[in-house]
Amino acid sequence: MKDSVCEECKQNPWKYKCPGCSIRSCALPCVKAHKQRTGCTGKRKFTDVVPLSKFDDNLLLSGIILIWVLCESVFSFRDFQKFSPLKCLFVFDSSMFD
Repeated sequence: MKDSVCEECKQNPWKYKCPGCSIRSCALPCVKAHKQRTGCTGKRKFTDVVPLSKFDDNLLLSGIILIWVLCESVFSFRDFQKFSPLKCLFVFDSSMFD
């Protein structure tokens, strides 16, 4: 199957998926080669709009992590211990980001 093969070396089955560009690779040398060849940072852009057809559990988790990081930066650590990421959803108002 073509979809199960590393997109860099095209020999081994892929094990890893780049968070930045979704290229699938099999090992660290292929990850490094892909980053050097494409200039990819390997980091997902949190501000990118993702179509619903590509939305999955990993994107949901990374969104929750982003909310967690925002909460940590807004509240002091002592206050932050009282909040969960889901509670923080209700703390932020969309007008804060205009």
